[in-house]
Amino acid sequence: MSIVYWQGTGTTVASGDFYGQPDNPDGYWSATPASGDTAIMGRGSETIDGGGTAEIPFNKLVIGRSFTGSIGSVGSVLPFAAHGQSGAFHIHPGGGDLYISLDDDSSISANGSLTIDIFAGAVYVVDYRSLDQKDSDYSHTVSVVMRTQSASVSVLQAAGAAAYTQLIATGARGSTLTISGSTAADIFTDGPDVVGGTASSGWSVLNGAIEPLSAANLSVYGGSVTPGRQGAAGDFQYIDLYGGVVDVSSMESVTDLPNSWDDLEAFSGTLKMLDTQEVVNRGDAVVEIVGGGTVQVDTAEA
Repeated sequence: MSIVYWQGTGTTVASGDFYGQPDNPDGYWSATPASGDTAIMGRGSETIDGGGTAEIPFNKLVIGRSFTGSIGSVGSVLPFAAHGQSGAFHIHPGGGDLYISLDDDSSISANGSLTIDIFAGAVYVVDYRSLDQKDSDYSHTVSVVMRTQSASVSVLQAAGAAAYTQLIATGARGSTLTISGSTAADIFTDGPDVVGGTASSGWSVLNGAIEPLSAANLSVYGGSVTPGRQGAAGDFQYIDLYGGVVDVSSMESVTDLPNSWDDLEAFSGTLKMLDTQEVVNRGDAVVEIVGGGTVQVDTAEA
């Protein structure tokens, strides 16, 4: 395994040429990439076309801050593959928009990871890992860091793809993370606005405005949460409100909450409601009825 460095020439690069076929044309790489290599795009301003299928299974791919070019387009993403026990993708764009798809092979363990650290521009990731190559407990850790309000990241997982072990989204308020498809066992949000997303175990919110699809356990410590806006079926087994706002007054697909939610406990913060719902108030929470109606509030010792 070797380390190969991107040293493009500032031109538009075809997808086949990007992968060094045939034989590293025009010296885009320090050496022709090979399976298992670490590929580092530490600088460059190229426009790299999307499409193509002859990707190299890198052990690690790093796109650094000094790469200011763009990769792929909305309708034509560029595929990358990872290989090895700890195959990883580190995406740190320097301002250009990146439209990429990520694949990995059967040798990658649960240590595989995806890191997106973005100041400006957009990163659109299609994750098309195939379950037939993995054990049932195969997973990834995904970390998304938004450095500015203008940062935008979209992660699309194919239907039936293995869920990530955890997804951690942190950074500037006003930045946006859009999640589609199977997501993660655990999700942690502190700052970015999150649209979509499913947490099969737990979702914790410290800051930011999220519109989750579902979560087995949703714990809100700050920020705002609007379930149902993305068309979810009200699949939230438990909701604990410790701070911030949970707004169920504008749910589009679920309005009869008692038949859909097993437990909703308010310790502090504000709960906005539209329809009748039994709530256990365990602290100083404010229950706000939007547009009239009634609410039953039971008090209980914390």
